[in-house]
Amino acid sequence: MINFENYPTFDTPFAGNAGRKLEVIFQGESWILKFPKTIKGKNRGQTSYTTSPLSEYLGSHIYQLLDIPVQQTLLGYLDNKIVVACKNFTDSHNGVRLTEFREIRNIYKKELVEKIDESLTDSAELGHGTNLLEIMYHLELNPVLSTVAHIKEHFWNMVVVDGLLNNNDRNAGNWGLLNKDRQYWLAPVYDNGASFSNKLSEHQMASILEDQNRMMQSACHTDSGYIWEGKPLEFRKLVTLAQHDLQSAILRLYPLMKEKLSEMKELIQEVPNEIQGMQVMGDIAKEFYYRSLEYRLAYILRPVYERLKSQHEK
Repeated sequence: MINFENYPTFDTPFAGNAGRKLEVIFQGESWILKFPKTIKGKNRGQTSYTTSPLSEYLGSHIYQLLDIPVQQTLLGYLDNKIVVACKNFTDSHNGVRLTEFREIRNIYKKELVEKIDESLTDSAELGHGTNLLEIMYHLELNPVLSTVAHIKEHFWNMVVVDGLLNNNDRNAGNWGLLNKDRQYWLAPVYDNGASFSNKLSEHQMASILEDQNRMMQSACHTDSGYIWEGKPLEFRKLVTLAQHDLQSAILRLYPLMKEKLSEMKELIQEVPNEIQGMQVMGDIAKEFYYRSLEYRLAYILRPVYERLKSQHEK
Protein backbone atom coordinates (compact mmCIF):
# COMPACT_ATOMS: atom_id res chain seq x y z
CA MET A 1 0.00 0.00 0.00
CA ILE A 2 1.21 3.46 -0.88
CA ASN A 3 1.44 6.43 1.47
CA PHE A 4 0.29 9.40 -0.65
CA GLU A 5 1.14 12.03 2.01
CA ASN A 6 4.15 13.55 0.25
CA TYR A 7 3.07 13.56 -3.40
CA PRO A 8 1.96 16.79 -5.15
CA THR A 9 -1.80 17.23 -5.41
CA PHE A 10 -4.15 19.50 -7.34
CA ASP A 11 -7.62 20.77 -6.41
CA THR A 12 -9.16 19.47 -9.62
CA PRO A 13 -13.00 19.37 -9.72
CA PHE A 14 -14.52 15.96 -10.51
CA ALA A 15 -18.05 14.89 -11.36
CA GLY A 16 -19.94 12.04 -9.71
CA ASN A 17 -21.59 11.22 -6.39
CA ALA A 18 -19.41 8.35 -5.20
CA GLY A 19 -17.29 10.37 -2.78
CA ARG A 20 -14.53 12.96 -2.69
CA LYS A 21 -11.62 12.86 -5.13
CA LEU A 22 -8.18 14.43 -5.34
CA GLU A 23 -5.71 14.52 -8.23
CA VAL A 24 -2.20 13.42 -7.29
CA ILE A 25 1.00 13.21 -9.33
CA PHE A 26 2.50 9.79 -8.69
CA GLN A 27 5.68 8.75 -10.48
CA GLY A 28 5.25 11.65 -12.88
CA GLU A 29 1.71 10.73 -13.94
CA SER A 30 -1.78 11.90 -13.04
CA TRP A 31 -3.79 9.67 -10.71
CA ILE A 32 -7.16 10.30 -9.06
CA LEU A 33 -7.46 9.45 -5.38
CA LYS A 34 -10.93 8.29 -4.35
CA PHE A 35 -11.88 8.55 -0.68
CA PRO A 36 -14.46 6.41 1.13
CA LYS A 37 -17.93 7.92 1.32
CA THR A 38 -19.38 8.64 4.76
CA ILE A 39 -22.40 6.57 5.80
CA LYS A 40 -24.40 8.98 7.94
CA GLY A 41 -26.59 7.59 10.62
CA LYS A 42 -25.32 4.03 10.19
CA ASN A 43 -23.66 3.94 13.58
CA ARG A 44 -24.91 6.55 16.00
CA GLY A 45 -22.06 8.39 17.71
CA GLN A 46 -19.31 7.32 15.34
CA THR A 47 -18.28 7.96 11.75
CA SER A 48 -18.70 5.04 9.37
CA TYR A 49 -17.42 4.71 5.80
CA THR A 50 -18.10 2.52 2.81
CA THR A 51 -15.33 0.21 1.66
CA SER A 52 -15.64 1.58 -1.89
CA PRO A 53 -11.88 2.24 -2.34
CA LEU A 54 -11.19 -1.40 -1.49
CA SER A 55 -14.04 -2.56 -3.74
CA GLU A 56 -12.73 -0.41 -6.60
CA TYR A 57 -9.23 -1.84 -6.22
CA LEU A 58 -10.33 -5.48 -6.05
CA GLY A 59 -12.98 -5.18 -8.75
CA SER A 60 -10.55 -3.51 -11.15
CA HIS A 61 -7.85 -6.10 -10.55
CA ILE A 62 -10.29 -8.95 -11.14
CA TYR A 63 -11.14 -7.34 -14.49
CA GLN A 64 -7.39 -7.30 -15.16
CA LEU A 65 -7.07 -10.99 -14.25
CA LEU A 66 -9.75 -11.70 -16.87
CA ASP A 67 -7.74 -9.85 -19.55
CA ILE A 68 -10.31 -7.08 -19.94
CA PRO A 69 -8.83 -3.57 -20.41
CA VAL A 70 -9.44 -1.70 -17.15
CA GLN A 71 -8.31 1.46 -15.42
CA GLN A 72 -5.14 0.91 -13.38
CA THR A 73 -5.66 1.12 -9.62
CA LEU A 74 -3.43 1.20 -6.55
CA LEU A 75 -4.40 0.87 -2.90
CA GLY A 76 -3.08 3.44 -0.46
CA TYR A 77 -3.85 5.86 2.35
CA LEU A 78 -3.96 9.58 2.99
CA ASP A 79 -5.05 11.58 6.04
CA ASN A 80 -5.83 8.39 8.00
CA LYS A 81 -8.20 7.14 5.31
CA ILE A 82 -7.89 4.17 2.96
CA VAL A 83 -7.96 5.43 -0.64
CA VAL A 84 -7.78 3.95 -4.11
CA ALA A 85 -5.66 5.67 -6.75
CA CYS A 86 -7.06 5.42 -10.28
CA LYS A 87 -4.73 6.27 -13.14
CA ASN A 88 -6.02 9.08 -15.33
CA PHE A 89 -6.52 7.50 -18.77
CA THR A 90 -7.53 10.75 -20.49
CA ASP A 91 -4.97 13.20 -21.90
CA SER A 92 -6.21 16.78 -22.06
CA HIS A 93 -2.85 18.04 -23.35
CA ASN A 94 -3.21 15.87 -26.44
CA GLY A 95 -6.97 16.29 -26.81
CA VAL A 96 -7.98 12.82 -25.62
CA ARG A 97 -11.17 12.99 -23.57
CA LEU A 98 -13.76 10.63 -22.13
CA THR A 99 -17.27 10.67 -23.57
CA GLU A 100 -19.66 8.80 -21.29
CA PHE A 101 -22.71 6.87 -22.43
CA ARG A 102 -24.96 9.54 -20.90
CA GLU A 103 -23.64 11.94 -23.56
CA ILE A 104 -23.58 9.43 -26.42
CA ARG A 105 -27.18 8.37 -25.85
CA ASN A 106 -28.37 11.94 -26.56
CA ILE A 107 -27.14 11.83 -30.17
CA TYR A 108 -30.11 11.98 -32.53
CA LYS A 109 -30.82 9.34 -35.14
CA LYS A 110 -34.38 9.00 -36.42
CA GLU A 111 -34.44 5.19 -36.59
CA LEU A 112 -33.02 4.88 -33.08
CA VAL A 113 -35.43 7.40 -31.56
CA GLU A 114 -38.42 5.72 -33.19
CA LYS A 115 -37.31 2.31 -31.93
CA ILE A 116 -36.94 3.58 -28.35
CA ASP A 117 -40.23 5.51 -28.44
CA GLU A 118 -42.11 2.47 -29.75
CA SER A 119 -40.70 0.03 -27.21
CA LEU A 120 -39.97 2.09 -24.10
CA THR A 121 -42.79 4.42 -23.17
CA ASP A 122 -41.92 5.13 -19.54
CA SER A 123 -39.34 7.93 -19.49
CA ALA A 124 -38.57 7.16 -15.84
CA GLU A 125 -37.01 3.87 -16.99
CA LEU A 126 -34.50 5.75 -19.10
CA GLY A 127 -33.25 8.30 -16.60
CA HIS A 128 -30.13 6.47 -15.43
CA GLY A 129 -29.36 4.80 -18.74
CA THR A 130 -29.74 1.32 -17.25
CA ASN A 131 -32.65 0.08 -19.35
CA LEU A 132 -31.04 -2.92 -20.99
CA LEU A 133 -33.19 -2.85 -24.12
CA GLU A 134 -32.42 0.83 -24.67
CA ILE A 135 -28.69 0.12 -24.42
CA MET A 136 -29.03 -2.74 -26.91
CA TYR A 137 -30.75 -0.39 -29.38
CA HIS A 138 -27.90 2.10 -28.97
CA LEU A 139 -25.25 -0.59 -29.51
CA GLU A 140 -26.97 -1.44 -32.79
CA LEU A 141 -28.14 1.94 -34.09
CA ASN A 142 -26.36 4.80 -32.32
CA PRO A 143 -24.26 6.57 -34.99
CA VAL A 144 -21.23 6.72 -32.66
CA LEU A 145 -21.46 3.53 -30.59
CA SER A 146 -22.31 1.26 -33.51
CA THR A 147 -19.12 2.22 -35.36
CA VAL A 148 -16.71 1.38 -32.50
CA ALA A 149 -14.90 -1.93 -32.90
CA HIS A 150 -15.79 -4.64 -30.34
CA ILE A 151 -18.35 -2.40 -28.57
CA LYS A 152 -20.90 -5.20 -28.08
CA GLU A 153 -18.28 -7.60 -26.75
CA HIS A 154 -17.01 -4.88 -24.40
CA PHE A 155 -20.46 -4.05 -23.04
CA TRP A 156 -21.54 -7.66 -22.45
CA ASN A 157 -18.17 -8.44 -20.86
CA MET A 158 -18.95 -5.67 -18.36
CA VAL A 159 -22.43 -7.06 -17.72
CA VAL A 160 -21.11 -10.55 -16.93
CA VAL A 161 -18.09 -9.48 -14.87
CA ASP A 162 -20.07 -6.85 -12.97
CA GLY A 163 -22.55 -9.60 -12.11
CA LEU A 164 -19.75 -11.78 -10.77
CA LEU A 165 -18.52 -8.83 -8.68
CA ASN A 166 -22.02 -7.77 -7.60
CA ASN A 167 -21.33 -4.34 -9.09
CA ASN A 168 -24.90 -3.12 -9.56
CA ASP A 169 -24.13 0.51 -10.39
CA ARG A 170 -23.02 0.41 -14.03
CA ASN A 171 -25.06 3.40 -15.19
CA ALA A 172 -24.96 5.95 -18.01
CA GLY A 173 -22.25 7.94 -16.21
CA ASN A 174 -19.59 5.27 -15.70
CA TRP A 175 -18.84 3.67 -19.04
CA GLY A 176 -18.09 5.12 -22.43
CA LEU A 177 -15.56 5.93 -25.11
CA LEU A 178 -12.34 7.84 -25.52
CA ASN A 179 -12.20 10.28 -28.39
CA LYS A 180 -9.95 12.72 -30.17
CA ASP A 181 -10.91 14.82 -33.19
CA ARG A 182 -14.19 12.89 -33.52
CA GLN A 183 -12.41 9.56 -33.61
CA TYR A 184 -13.80 7.17 -30.97
CA TRP A 185 -12.45 4.02 -29.35
CA LEU A 186 -13.21 1.97 -26.23
CA ALA A 187 -12.39 3.43 -22.85
CA PRO A 188 -11.08 0.92 -20.31
CA VAL A 189 -13.55 -0.29 -17.70
CA TYR A 190 -13.61 2.17 -14.81
CA ASP A 191 -15.58 3.09 -11.69
CA ASN A 192 -15.86 -0.29 -9.97
CA GLY A 193 -16.40 1.04 -6.45
CA ALA A 194 -19.83 -0.58 -6.07
CA SER A 195 -18.34 -4.07 -6.39
CA PHE A 196 -19.04 -6.64 -3.68
CA SER A 197 -21.15 -5.39 -0.75
CA ASN A 198 -19.32 -2.23 0.19
CA LYS A 199 -21.82 -1.05 2.81
CA LEU A 200 -21.99 -4.24 4.86
CA SER A 201 -20.18 -4.29 8.19
CA GLU A 202 -17.97 -7.23 9.14
CA HIS A 203 -20.53 -8.08 11.83
CA GLN A 204 -23.21 -8.43 9.14
CA MET A 205 -20.85 -10.45 6.95
CA ALA A 206 -20.04 -12.82 9.82
CA SER A 207 -23.75 -13.38 10.48
CA ILE A 208 -24.38 -14.19 6.81
CA LEU A 209 -21.40 -16.56 6.60
CA GLU A 210 -22.79 -18.60 9.50
CA ASP A 211 -26.05 -19.38 7.65
CA GLN A 212 -25.81 -21.16 4.28
CA ASN A 213 -29.30 -20.05 3.23
CA ARG A 214 -28.47 -16.42 3.98
CA MET A 215 -25.16 -16.80 2.17
CA MET A 216 -26.95 -18.14 -0.90
CA GLN A 217 -29.49 -15.32 -0.73
CA SER A 218 -26.80 -12.67 -0.29
CA ALA A 219 -24.59 -13.99 -3.09
CA CYS A 220 -27.11 -15.14 -5.67
CA HIS A 221 -30.22 -12.98 -5.34
CA THR A 222 -28.45 -9.81 -6.39
CA ASP A 223 -29.71 -6.86 -8.40
CA SER A 224 -27.87 -6.44 -11.70
CA GLY A 225 -28.58 -2.70 -11.72
CA TYR A 226 -30.40 -3.00 -15.07
CA ILE A 227 -34.08 -2.62 -15.94
CA TRP A 228 -35.91 -5.14 -18.11
CA GLU A 229 -39.57 -4.88 -19.07
CA GLY A 230 -40.04 -2.10 -16.55
CA LYS A 231 -38.64 -4.00 -13.56
CA PRO A 232 -35.26 -4.33 -11.81
CA LEU A 233 -33.45 -7.39 -13.14
CA GLU A 234 -31.61 -9.82 -10.87
CA PHE A 235 -28.29 -11.03 -12.24
CA ARG A 236 -29.38 -14.70 -12.04
CA LYS A 237 -32.28 -13.87 -14.39
CA LEU A 238 -30.27 -11.55 -16.62
CA VAL A 239 -27.87 -14.34 -17.63
CA THR A 240 -30.79 -16.46 -18.88
CA LEU A 241 -31.95 -13.87 -21.43
CA ALA A 242 -31.97 -15.20 -24.98
CA GLN A 243 -29.47 -12.63 -26.26
CA HIS A 244 -26.74 -13.89 -28.56
CA ASP A 245 -24.06 -11.38 -27.48
CA LEU A 246 -24.74 -12.09 -23.80
CA GLN A 247 -24.51 -15.84 -24.37
CA SER A 248 -21.25 -15.38 -26.27
CA ALA A 249 -19.83 -13.41 -23.33
CA ILE A 250 -20.78 -16.17 -20.88
CA LEU A 251 -19.23 -18.86 -23.09
CA ARG A 252 -16.12 -16.73 -23.44
CA LEU A 253 -15.68 -15.67 -19.83
CA TYR A 254 -16.86 -18.52 -17.61
CA PRO A 255 -13.89 -20.86 -18.33
CA LEU A 256 -11.47 -18.01 -17.64
CA MET A 257 -13.30 -17.05 -14.44
CA LYS A 258 -13.11 -20.65 -13.23
CA GLU A 259 -9.42 -20.84 -14.11
CA LYS A 260 -8.64 -17.55 -12.35
CA LEU A 261 -10.75 -18.11 -9.23
CA SER A 262 -7.74 -19.14 -7.14
CA GLU A 263 -5.89 -15.99 -8.26
CA MET A 264 -8.91 -13.91 -7.26
CA LYS A 265 -8.70 -15.52 -3.82
CA GLU A 266 -4.97 -14.74 -3.61
CA LEU A 267 -5.66 -11.13 -4.64
CA ILE A 268 -8.17 -10.75 -1.80
CA GLN A 269 -5.90 -12.49 0.73
CA GLU A 270 -2.96 -10.24 -0.18
CA VAL A 271 -4.79 -7.11 1.01
CA PRO A 272 -3.32 -6.27 4.45
CA ASN A 273 -5.57 -6.52 7.48
CA GLU A 274 -4.34 -3.14 8.72
CA ILE A 275 -1.73 -0.48 8.10
CA GLN A 276 -0.57 2.41 10.28
CA GLY A 277 -3.28 1.48 12.82
CA MET A 278 -6.04 1.67 10.18
CA GLN A 279 -8.15 -1.39 9.40
CA VAL A 280 -7.97 -2.25 5.71
CA MET A 281 -9.66 -5.63 5.33
CA GLY A 282 -10.33 -8.18 8.04
CA ASP A 283 -10.38 -11.94 7.67
CA ILE A 284 -14.18 -12.07 7.81
CA ALA A 285 -14.49 -9.64 4.89
CA LYS A 286 -11.91 -11.60 2.92
CA GLU A 287 -13.85 -14.82 3.45
CA PHE A 288 -17.16 -13.15 2.58
CA TYR A 289 -15.83 -11.56 -0.64
CA TYR A 290 -14.29 -14.80 -1.86
CA ARG A 291 -17.29 -16.96 -0.93
CA SER A 292 -19.57 -14.53 -2.76
CA LEU A 293 -17.50 -14.89 -5.94
CA GLU A 294 -17.45 -18.67 -5.53
CA TYR A 295 -21.23 -18.89 -5.09
CA ARG A 296 -22.08 -16.67 -8.05
CA LEU A 297 -19.69 -18.58 -10.27
CA ALA A 298 -20.99 -21.99 -9.17
CA TYR A 299 -24.71 -21.35 -8.79
CA ILE A 300 -25.44 -18.63 -11.38
CA LEU A 301 -22.87 -18.74 -14.17
CA ARG A 302 -21.92 -22.44 -14.28
CA PRO A 303 -25.45 -23.80 -14.98
CA VAL A 304 -26.01 -21.27 -17.77
CA TYR A 305 -22.57 -21.95 -19.26
CA GLU A 306 -23.11 -25.73 -19.22
CA ARG A 307 -26.52 -25.39 -20.89
CA LEU A 308 -25.16 -23.07 -23.59
CA LYS A 309 -22.11 -25.26 -24.17
CA SER A 310 -24.34 -28.33 -24.52
CA GLN A 311 -26.54 -26.52 -27.06
CA HIS A 312 -23.51 -25.48 -29.12
CA GLU A 313 -22.16 -29.03 -29.17
CA LYS A 314 -25.32 -30.52 -30.65
